[in-house]
Amino acid sequence: MTEEIRKKMEDQGMDVKGALGRMMGNETLFVRIMKKFLDDKSYDKLKEALEAKDYDAAFEGAHALKGVAGNLGLNPLMEADIVVLEKLRHKETAGLEEDFKKVEELYVETCEILKEL
Repeated sequence: MTEEIRKKMEDQGMDVKGALGRMMGNETLFVRIMKKFLDDKSYDKLKEALEAKDYDAAFEGAHALKGVAGNLGLNPLMEADIVVLEKLRHKETAGLEEDFKKVEELYVETCEILKEL
């Protein structure tokens, strides 16, 4: 990983140091797993379920996305997703669409950075 990409990741709020630590400092593993995030279907499941107003499935997608994002140190994405997750947990739909837009924005931004790895 170049210093430029690492800086982009850190500037976006990603916890690169923490994620690397969970991977025992193995940068090759870090890059490989970060690239695998691009294939993770949690975000798609969340988005599709919200569009279908299937809030139970949306909860599952949001919960999975939170876990993956948290383990990888994608903190801004995880934090935005937690807002959606908690609303779904408590069966609150008011403002859910706006909250999801923040998740969507951060997901796209995160993926754009990870594609540079």
